[in-house]
This record gives sequence, structure tokens and C-alpha cells, in this order.
Amino acid sequence: MHRTVILLLLVFTYLQSCDSAQKQSHNHPESDYSARITLSAGDLHPMFNSVEIPAFFNLGEILLDQENAYETIILGERVNNNSKIPVNPLALLSFEMDTIMIKIIVSTQMGNQSELDTLDYNAFMLNHPYLTKTIEHWFMLQCSANQCRNFKWENTYKTLLELANRSGS
Repeated sequence: MHRTVILLLLVFTYLQSCDSAQKQSHNHPESDYSARITLSAGDLHPMFNSVEIPAFFNLGEILLDQENAYETIILGERVNNNSKIPVNPLALLSFEMDTIMIKIIVSTQMGNQSELDTLDYNAFMLNHPYLTKTIEHWFMLQCSANQCRNFKWENTYKTLLELANRSGS
């Protein structure tokens, strides 16, 4: 009798834990930032079109308020132009283009259940160095003779500070 009760309690506890683990895996954290897509993956960038290599990433603007937006590269599936999607700011990429300092936030698309959806800065830099180099090389190919140079990657904390400074809050 006691064995049956203990066995039933164990089975019930196991089934209960499986049910809650399944619910947790499908929950995606809400993002504080959303972006409007300005260039879909596979399209040519109007400013960077000296070599006709389409962007392998979506390009958009993180909407800070009615007047301010920040350009972002969005890693993930192709999204149609003018779509608004939740994003997770991951890193800040800065480089010199001729004499101008360009700053672009690298973000991941939230809610598409890919490996990139749950990345943080350290995992991105450690596990996906080919992505960082490919992004750098895409910009270098679009510029003439060492015009795009001094690429610098900064972590999520600095990225969020940059967004806060831009929005004025």
C-alpha cells in the first residue's frame, strides 16, 4: 500500500514537472525594444552598393521615441520592409568610413525560436566569430580601398548605454 502511494506521488510529481518545463520553454521574454525594418535580408543597401552583394541581415531602426531611432542590424529570418518586430540589442559595432564614425547596433530577432534568439554578447562573440567577421567583411567589400576600417565591437551594456544616451533618458 505504501509503495503504491509513493509510486503514485513520484509519477504525479514527474508529470507535473514535465508540464511546467514545457510551458517555460515556449515563453519568450518580452523585449523593451522594437525595430522597423528598413532593408530586408537579400536586398541591396542604397548607401553600400559599390559591390552588388545583398545584405545577409535585416537592417532596421530601433524606435526610441517619436523623433529618435537608432540603426540596427537584425540577425534572424528575413522580414518584410516596414514590418515592426521585437529585437534584443546584442552588441555595438563601430567603424570608420572615410572620416565618419559609423555606429550600428547588432540585434537578434525575438520570438523566432532560433539559436540566435537567446544569445548574449559573450556567447555571440565566442560561439559565432564567423558572424562578426562576415559582417565586418560585408562592410569592407562595400567600401573602396580601406575606406571602412577600425572595426570595434562593444558589449550589451555599452549598447544599452548608447541607446539611453540617444533617447535622452
